[in-house]
Amino acid sequence: MRNLNPKVDADMQFVAIDVETANHDMGSICQIGMCLSHTF
Repeated sequence: MRNLNPKVDADMQFVAIDVETANHDMGSICQIGMCLSHTF
């Protein structure tokens, strides 16, 4: 089985943003989530 989580040799950071809408209208944002991920 292939390793899907290889070791990262360098520091890496990224931010994931999730926007939830109340309906199909892009202007109906009701929740925003944000997550900072980093490796050491």
